[in-house]
Amino acid sequence: VLGVLLTSHLVGCSKSEETHGGVAAASKADPLALPTSGALTTQNLVAYLRARLTFRRADEFSPDFDDSALKNRSFKAVVPVTSGDTSDGAGHFYTYDLPSKRLRIVVMHSAIEDTSGNFSDYAALHIEKVDSAPVGMSNAFGGTKTITPQDRYIFGLRGPGNHLPLFPRGRYGETQSVEVVVEMPPEQARAAVRGLELIFEGTIQGAAPLSACYVSHDPPEFDAIYDITWHECVVSVDLRKITVQSPSAGVLKVLSAENL
Repeated sequence: VLGVLLTSHLVGCSKSEETHGGVAAASKADPLALPTSGALTTQNLVAYLRARLTFRRADEFSPDFDDSALKNRSFKAVVPVTSGDTSDGAGHFYTYDLPSKRLRIVVMHSAIEDTSGNFSDYAALHIEKVDSAPVGMSNAFGGTKTITPQDRYIFGLRGPGNHLPLFPRGRYGETQSVEVVVEMPPEQARAAVRGLELIFEGTIQGAAPLSACYVSHDPPEFDAIYDITWHECVVSVDLRKITVQSPSAGVLKVLSAENL
């Protein structure tokens, strides 16, 4: 887990996040400006991860990217939930089963592989896709088709270790996504998914550096539409609470370290 069409997709910064006094104006001049008090937002975290992704050391004698200002800061990151019809497997999504009248909300977990081959869990905060001009592709049998190179950027939260707190483990210790199922009639469910969102809360913790970015690419299959390069950037956190809510339905579920 470039050209020229930039599309924000699946998860990102919600309008319902509160801004702190004076921070919005400061952020225009300095995207890494942080509020002096209060919880950091999705915008604050994504700005730092974006800066980490683009940072390049001048040489081996120069310091690495400095994310120490994030250490021990609390965060409250609001992330929209989209329809399963538009999800591509990385973002949080919902589905609705009409016969059973059940709304299913999935808080997705993903895994990132570091340069040593170790995997750790993360949950996406924001995803962007950048398409390049289509190119021709052929196979060993002389077949040809057009494929679109795509850079996919995912910014997210990972645990200080290799497991993200609040996400359940499977039979063999593997991390699983969180599923919330609520029974409600169709019209109520239709209203509930408008503005449906997740709120991730916790504290930024872990060994320095607190953030990291990894780039990976899998050669596409011949029947693929996109040739994807993944740019995954994460910040280490102690995740203490996930709230699932919407304007019409209110709070649908609260997952916290206290009620697990």
